[in-house]
Amino acid sequence: MSHDENRKTRTRFIAKEIVFCPGAEKELKALPEAHQISFMHNLNLVANGMDPTLGIDHLESAGAGVIELKINGKPAFRCIYYNKLPGKVVVVHATPKTTNGSDPKILKLVKLRLKAYLSKP
Repeated sequence: MSHDENRKTRTRFIAKEIVFCPGAEKELKALPEAHQISFMHNLNLVANGMDPTLGIDHLESAGAGVIELKINGKPAFRCIYYNKLPGKVVVVHATPKTTNGSDPKILKLVKLRLKAYLSKP
């Protein structure tokens, strides 16, 4: 196959847009600046079809496609996004995390925000 033929058959990747559920952008901006930068860098990687460099957990209990980016420490920090909408990465929640294991309050808020976001016209 010639170089020109190969170029014709390639599919061009179009980066996804990063959007925020109401309240999530304000939460992200309230985190320490270094963590904001790290989360946004990783969200940009995801939006461009790459794997994040931070640790992740799939939050199946919050719904398919809900993923938690993790920065561990005391306190730990979390940025939760939804990646199943065509053309969008939806940031649902960003927060310090002080409990071990899953936090029921965070899961409840994520479910509520995602449901509201997905139901809007």
